[in-house]
Amino acid sequence: MPKRSPDLYARYVVFLAALLFSCGVAVVAQSGRRAPKSIPTPVATPEPTPTLTKPAEKLKAAFTFIVGMDRFGDYSQIPLYVSSGVLRSCAGRLDDPQSVEVLIESSDMGHAGAIQR
Repeated sequence: MPKRSPDLYARYVVFLAALLFSCGVAVVAQSGRRAPKSIPTPVATPEPTPTLTKPAEKLKAAFTFIVGMDRFGDYSQIPLYVSSGVLRSCAGRLDDPQSVEVLIESSDMGHAGAIQR
């Protein structure tokens, strides 16, 4: 058997000491942690059931707007899905008050058609 050099033995001891030291530090660091306290769950309290009331009758609209667009006029370069989206947005905004009724004209409506309606 070959003899071990003292230098190799010293390195082995230093490595072993460093390993034990790092394990000891990790164990000490873990001892300071505390488990989180459990949060008590709130107790559900029963809520009173709301009484059902009849909805008020829908009032007759004071104004009726007809929203339409001449799709083949000045705005012929705009795709159809954009123009229909604009019509729906405009009608939705106008229809917010209860005293207003909005009708969307799905077919092409020019100036003459708007005057006739």
